[in-house]
Amino acid sequence: MALGSWEFLRELRSDLSRKYRTHGSAVDRIWRSLDGRQRAKCLKAGALNGVVLRHSRDVFLGDVYKIVPEMNLRDVAEPESDFLLRHLKHRATTSLFEQYCDGVDGELGDHGFICEMMAKKGLRAAKEYKDCYSLFYDEKKWGDAIRIAPQYRREVLSLLAPAIRRQWIVPQSVGELIITRQTTLLQVLNILIGDVLEAGSADKHQTSAPKKTATPASQALPRLTCAHGQPKLTTSDIIANAHEQQLSLEDDVELMLTEPVALSHAVQVRFFTQPELVADEKGRRATVHTDKYVSPVFFETLQDKIKGASIWSYINHLLQHLQNPALDRAYRIIMQQELVNAYHIEYARAQGNFKRFVQVNSGAKWFKRISRAQDQVGNARVTLKVNTMEALFGTDTQLYYVLRLCQAETSPSKAKEWIGKLSDLHRNHPAEQEKLHGTEVDGLADLAVIIAFVQDITSAMSLPPVSRKQGQTLTRKLQELDVRLARLKTGVDLRDFVVPIDHLVEDGMAAGALKALDEHVSDALGATMGVAYQKLMRECVEEVAERYRQVKMQTEQGSTQSPRPFSSTSEAPDSFIQPRRQREKDKGNERKTTAEKGHGVGTAVAGCDVKDGSSAGDDAAPDAPALRVKGATGQIFRAIFQKSEARGAVSWDAFEAAMASVGFSVVPKFGSVITFLPPSTMHVKKPVTIHRPHRAQVEGYRLLLIAKRLGRIYGWKEETFQEA
Repeated sequence: MALGSWEFLRELRSDLSRKYRTHGSAVDRIWRSLDGRQRAKCLKAGALNGVVLRHSRDVFLGDVYKIVPEMNLRDVAEPESDFLLRHLKHRATTSLFEQYCDGVDGELGDHGFICEMMAKKGLRAAKEYKDCYSLFYDEKKWGDAIRIAPQYRREVLSLLAPAIRRQWIVPQSVGELIITRQTTLLQVLNILIGDVLEAGSADKHQTSAPKKTATPASQALPRLTCAHGQPKLTTSDIIANAHEQQLSLEDDVELMLTEPVALSHAVQVRFFTQPELVADEKGRRATVHTDKYVSPVFFETLQDKIKGASIWSYINHLLQHLQNPALDRAYRIIMQQELVNAYHIEYARAQGNFKRFVQVNSGAKWFKRISRAQDQVGNARVTLKVNTMEALFGTDTQLYYVLRLCQAETSPSKAKEWIGKLSDLHRNHPAEQEKLHGTEVDGLADLAVIIAFVQDITSAMSLPPVSRKQGQTLTRKLQELDVRLARLKTGVDLRDFVVPIDHLVEDGMAAGALKALDEHVSDALGATMGVAYQKLMRECVEEVAERYRQVKMQTEQGSTQSPRPFSSTSEAPDSFIQPRRQREKDKGNERKTTAEKGHGVGTAVAGCDVKDGSSAGDDAAPDAPALRVKGATGQIFRAIFQKSEARGAVSWDAFEAAMASVGFSVVPKFGSVITFLPPSTMHVKKPVTIHRPHRAQVEGYRLLLIAKRLGRIYGWKEETFQEA
C-alpha cells in the first residue's frame, strides 16, 4: 500500500479517533502538566532524527512548512498553550470531509489551505498529472484519483461539473498535496499520543541508573576464570543444558505474562521487524505501522515463545527416554528420528527470527520482499540476494557471516562453521559486534543455543539425518496448528489494550490484552493457545507410542510383546502449558478454574516438563543461605532483585564482577551466550546461561529476566546478599 493512498489515510483517521476516545482525557491532563522542554521532547520523539520545524515559517525542512506548518516547536511546545490539544481534538473528532472543508476555530480547511499555499508560496506537487482528478466526496474512497481519456474529456468534465464547482473534485496535482497534508498531520498526532502517554508514566516506570560503585568493576575482572577449551559433554550434560534452555524459554513467557514492561518490549521488537517492512522488488514497503497491525503482532509474539518452549519440551521428553539403556531398538530408532526432526524445527524457528531481525537492520539492503507472495501461514515472503553477497567477504566480513546464517540452505552443521567464524571475529575485533542492532545480537544468541545443542547431541549420539518422510509427528501437527492459529491471528482485535504499545505498562492493560487473547483463541479452538500446544505435545507422544506398537506387532507376528519402555498416557508430559504457579492444582478443577477466570491469562504460558510426574516448579531451588558480600557487590545484586518498578541499570562487566565475587566462573560460548559455573561450595551445582546484552548494559526487562533465572536456580533474592 503506497503512502498517501485513501486506505492508509482512513486507517490513520480511524486510529486517531479510537486513541482519542480511549486516551483523550489522559492526554489532555498530561499535556497540561508538561513544561515547554517536556512538550518539545514529545514532539521530537516521533520525528526522523528528532528534527522538526522550529516555527511555522522554518525553511530548513524544505516545503514541510508549506504543508504542515502547525507542527512546529514554537506553537506546540509553548508552556500552558492548548494549541496542540485543539488541533488534536479537531482531527480526532471530525470526519475527513469536515477537515477538508474547515480548519480549527474557523480557519481554512485542508483544501483551502493547500490552495492558498500554492497561490502564495508556490507549493507544487512533485509530478504533473495531466487529465487526472482527485475525488473528495466519498470517504470510502477518499482522495481516489481518476484519469480521463482525451477523447472523452469534454463529456466527462460536463458530468463532473457540479462536483468540480463545489470543489469536491480537484486536479490531482492539488489532491495529492491535500492527501499529503492530512496523512502527515494524522501520522504526527497518532505518534504524539503515544509519546505524551509515555511522558505521563515516565515517573512511575523510570529506569534510572544506580550510583556508581565505590570499587570499579574492572578491579574484580582479573579474578574471573574463563575456560578456553570446551570439553566434550556427556549425554547427561546435554540433557541438563536442553532442560535449562526449556526452562529459560518458560521464564521468558512467564515474564511476559507477569511483567508488562517485558511484554511491551517483546511486542515492540516484533512490531518493528515485520517482514512487510522489507522493500519489495520495486523498492516499496508496506504500511504496516498503523494500529490494526499491533494486535496480530501481539498474538504472534506470544505464539513464538510458547511454540519454542513446547518444542524444547518435546526434545527433552525424547532425550529422557533415549537415555534409558533398556529402550527397545525399534522404539529407539523411532525416537531418534523424531529428535532429529524436532531440533531441525527449532533451528528453523531460531533462524527465522534471526533473519527477521537482520533483514530490517544491518542486512536491509541484501533482502527483498516478494510482492503478493506469502508462506502457508500468511507471512510475507522475503528472500536473500545471494548473487551479490560474495562481494561482502573482505569488505564487510561480519555481514557476510551474518547473511550466511540467514540462508535457508545453511544447515545446523554448516551454521556451526559460520557462527564459529563470527565468534572469532568478535573476539579479535570486539567493535564489530557493536555494529549489530540489539535485536540481531539477541537473535544470534538464540540461534547459537540450538546450533550448540545440535553439535553436542550429534557428537554424543549416533543419529540419522533429517527426514521429510520419517519422524514427521511433530512437524505435521505443528504445521496444522500454525495454520489454524494464523487464521485466528488475522481476526484478533486488542486495540483497546495494546495501542499504543507502550500503554501495555499501564495498570490492567497487559492483563486485559492477555485475557482477551485467551477468549479469542478459546472461542475458536475450545482452548487457549497454551493449552492447544499442550494438547499437541500429548498427541505427539501418544502417536509415537502407537507407531512403536504397530512396528512391534508387525515384527513379532503375534509373539508376546515386550513391555513398552514408557506409557503413552501416564508419562506424557502433563504440564506442558500451565504456568508454574498453577501446576499443583488438581487437573479435574482445571476447566472450572479457567472458566471462572474467563480463560485467564495464566493458561497462555508454555511451561513444559521433561521429568515424568514432575513440574517445572520442582526445579525451583529452595531459598539460598545468606551470602556475605562487599558493598559494591551487594549494590549490584540489589539493583537486580529489587521489587520496585523504578529499576536501575547495571553494566555487564559489573554483573560479571559481582558473580565472580561470589565464586562463579565464566565460560563464553557461541556469540554472546555466557555460562556461569557455580563454585564447588555452592548448595546448587547447576550452571546458569545468560545472553550478554547489546552494548553491555543490563536494564529494564533484562534485569527482571536475570533476577527470575537466578532466583529459580539458586533461590536468590534481595535479602540473600548481606554486606560484610
